[in-house]
Amino acid sequence: MKISFRPANERDPGPEEAEELFEKAVEKWGTEPQLRMVQEEAAELIAEINRYLRQRTNDLDLAEEVADVLIMATQVAHILDQKHPGLVDRMIGHKLTRLKNLVDPPE
Repeated sequence: MKISFRPANERDPGPEEAEELFEKAVEKWGTEPQLRMVQEEAAELIAEINRYLRQRTNDLDLAEEVADVLIMATQVAHILDQKHPGLVDRMIGHKLTRLKNLVDPPE
């Protein structure tokens, strides 16, 4: 699974380096701890969204939690891709097709 994003500056890792970092993270901490970290980051995003909807936080804090979840979710995709190459990409394609049909139904 290849990720796509634009680094904020030339010092930030790009997509290729990010893939290497995901591998190193799993090697260092293991699959289960990384999966538990996804749960933690997702919970933090849920809490931040609740604060955002109550106007008790700001765009920057929300963006930080979104970034954490995207990074961790991409790590899970990387883990799955090792076992089932292309599975997450196929699911993304399926989900995007379904969304397209919902927002722009075929005639």
